[in-house]
Amino acid sequence: MRPRLAHRSDNAKGMLDFQSIEWTAAACFVAFQGSLVLLTGLTLVSGFTDGFYKMEPHTKKISSRPYETSLGTHLLVWGFAMFGPLLAGGAQIMCILQLIPMLVCTYYHYVAGGTQAMIPNCVFMAALAYFGFMPVPPTLPSSIEWTPAEIFLTVVTILAAVACLQFLTGKTDDLYKLNPPFKEIMTRHDELQMGGCLCGMVAGNAAAIIAGGPQDQCILVLLGITTVTIDHFMRGATQNAIVNCIFCLAYAYFGFIR
Repeated sequence: MRPRLAHRSDNAKGMLDFQSIEWTAAACFVAFQGSLVLLTGLTLVSGFTDGFYKMEPHTKKISSRPYETSLGTHLLVWGFAMFGPLLAGGAQIMCILQLIPMLVCTYYHYVAGGTQAMIPNCVFMAALAYFGFMPVPPTLPSSIEWTPAEIFLTVVTILAAVACLQFLTGKTDDLYKLNPPFKEIMTRHDELQMGGCLCGMVAGNAAAIIAGGPQDQCILVLLGITTVTIDHFMRGATQNAIVNCIFCLAYAYFGFIR
């Protein structure tokens, strides 16, 4: 019998209730990969990057300390965004959607000359495909309950997808108008990396929307967006930081008001 994807209502009891997770193989793998993404983000933010650059020497060539903190905070957003679908019972759909940002990051390694770094990415993508589609693909819910949190998360996911496409295509002029200091530390390869991180957030949000866990997702993404906002303030990107603060308030409202 085909497993049915549990679509959790916004009125479900508990907040960030990790004890309610059904630890299937897909759920375990999502938790594992999400933890790795968070660990990588913390490594870059903290500056203890020697081990990281041994694995990605091509990234070191295009990096700087400001870019490390920026990339690290965006990786934190990606990592936190993976746990919302996990809480909502959407681990399989998370595995499937996660293939897209992983493909973007693999392409970055390819164009940046990091052929060796492509190998673990390909292994992860094979595992994501396996756990996403095996033993059978998840059955999607017949309808989505469009609560205020669900609508808000959908809107911000569309905005993040637009920014992701701007980074991936190189059409970033409008993005840099909001954050001029960001332009000074970015190369074309950096833009691909940043696009991959945003794509990871989009995939996590989309999976949470489908699985019915928008409020928990808002709380989790808020943790990551807060670190991005602090980084913007510290680098003098005040205008972008103010915009982020507005979004943080919205994430908090839709995440905690039930």
